[in-house]
Amino acid sequence: ALRRMPMIVFAVISLPVMLGVIYLPQLSFILLMSLFFLLGLFTAAQTIAYPVIAESNTKTVTSTAMGLASVLIM
Repeated sequence: ALRRMPMIVFAVISLPVMLGVIYLPQLSFILLMSLFFLLGLFTAAQTIAYPVIAESNTKTVTSTAMGLASVLIM
């Protein structure tokens, strides 16, 4: 429960950053570098999903759940 909130918050914050990278015309190199840095910073919170998956599943299905999460996250 405590790990879920940062993942949601940073996913919501990363959406406008990604949309800015895609849709804003004629961005300077410095602005693009800044946007990609912010995007990496905010999307890094998605790595919290792996311990959540390991804790939420039984040992018999944890590896399958991790594999599915890797496909969906990346």
